Amino acid sequence: MTGKQYSGKNLNILLLHNDTTVIELLEKQNDALAQRSSGVWDHICFQVDDIEAMYHKLKAQQVELIDQEPRTSLLGKRVLFFAGPDGERIELIEK
Repeated sequence: MTGKQYSGKNLNILLLHNDTTVIELLEKQNDALAQRSSGVWDHICFQVDDIEAMYHKLKAQQVELIDQEPRTSLLGKRVLFFAGPDGERIELIEK
């Protein structure tokens, strides 16, 4: 397993990965982020080929979007967050 670290203004990210799995560990530097109550776990992420296509599918299904459109993450990849059926946060990240 290998790792890579990213740091931003309010967040540090450590990615641990092997050939098929990536584990993202977050260290929040801001009280507003630390107090977010979106469930027992912060979020789960799925990698997608085309984030714009997924965005339009979610909008067509009237899924509650947390991000109003895809954005660029601290990792330099396009991401989109939306709410799952129980209010949990789900992230899509483009390959």
